Amino acid sequence: MQDELARKRWLKIPTHVREKLENNVFCINCGETIIVDYQVVFEDQQIVLRGKCKQCNGNVARVID
Repeated sequence: MQDELARKRWLKIPTHVREKLENNVFCINCGETIIVDYQVVFEDQQIVLRGKCKQCNGNVARVID
């Protein structure tokens, strides 16, 4: 239920802003990267994108505050 709420809030963010957030994620191996194959979840009252680094396929996350 909470993940659905997080997804709805994520989709309310304008597309151009979502794209900027997706394209500005930190990977421990690659530095700044793009998040792919991500899920939108709710953690500690914040939206979090959890997915993979486009370059190395490592796990990455992006907190949306």
